[in-house]
Amino acid sequence: MAEQGSFNLQLSVTPGSLVSNLKNIQVTVDEKMAEYATIEATEDNLIDVKKTLANLRKLKSAMKDNRKGANKEYNNLKLVLLSVVVFNFKIWYMVRIMQ
Repeated sequence: MAEQGSFNLQLSVTPGSLVSNLKNIQVTVDEKMAEYATIEATEDNLIDVKKTLANLRKLKSAMKDNRKGANKEYNNLKLVLLSVVVFNFKIWYMVRIMQ
C-alpha cells in the first residue's frame, strides 16, 4: 500500500502569508503516478491490478480527507479574524457615537 504520510497537507498561517507544502505533495504524487503509468491490465494480472486500483482509491480518499481538514482549519481561522475585525469596528463605532 502507498505511504499516506507523505501526502499530508501542512498549512502554516501567519498574518499576511499562507505557507503550505503543496509543491512537495505534487512531486510525491508525480513520482507515485509514474510507478503506475506502465501497468497494463490483462487476465493474468487482473487481481493485482484491482488491488492496486483499490489502494489508489484509498490514497485519493485519504488526500481528500486531509484537504478537507486543512480547509476547515483555514475557514475557522477566517471566522476568528472576521470576528476580531467586527469587534474592533463595533468599538470604533461606539467611540465615534459617544463623541
